Amino acid sequence: MTARIITFFEKVGSWLKKLFTNPKTEQTILATIKYVAPFIETLVGLAAGGPAEILVTNIVNQVQADLATVAVVVQEGIPPAGSTAAQQAETALNSIKTNLTALLADADVKNSAKVAEITSTVNLIAGEADAMLSGFSSSTPPQAISA
Repeated sequence: MTARIITFFEKVGSWLKKLFTNPKTEQTILATIKYVAPFIETLVGLAAGGPAEILVTNIVNQVQADLATVAVVVQEGIPPAGSTAAQQAETALNSIKTNLTALLADADVKNSAKVAEITSTVNLIAGEADAMLSGFSSSTPPQAISA
């Protein structure tokens, strides 16, 4: 009987460890950050010399800072949902999406000769931010059963 209980708790412990520290998710998020970085720099190049250059540069700097925040948070593993670290990462990822949306709404960007390239690059980066956000939502702990 004792062996069965230990085995049961080992399995539960193993399941909980997988739930809260999925190394694949952290590796995926860090790889995504490395993948997205050159596209962020591309935005500055696309707006270079135009009236949107300053706005794009400022937003790119903020996006890079937000990605750095996410990278620091996930280096040690995906934090439990609701933790301060998870909230910081989710806030940073949402900030990326908000800033990129604001970039596309800017009149100088809309009137840019490279608006199509800027839009596709922004959509790619925003899509990757959404994918990273889903990595955090998959770390949601199981809900308590109410009586």
